[in-house]
Amino acid sequence: LRCVGVQTLRFALPNADQSFLWSTILNGEAVEVRSDGDDYLVAIPTNTEQTEHTLEVLFESATADVSVMPAKHNHVD
Repeated sequence: LRCVGVQTLRFALPNADQSFLWSTILNGEAVEVRSDGDDYLVAIPTNTEQTEHTLEVLFESATADVSVMPAKHNHVD
């Protein structure tokens, strides 16, 4: 991910009604995720000059056993 001026990343799992979020890893560390309907929110650190982040999402779905969904997000102010 490349984030400039972004405080929260919003994402949704495929087939949200049949998917279960197991974990999220941001820059190699487990992070808290909040839910908003079928969407999930991850806080992006703003106390650093770092603008590139790696987010890994591990989830289970009725259509696939277990999957890792790499998030791709580009934002430029």
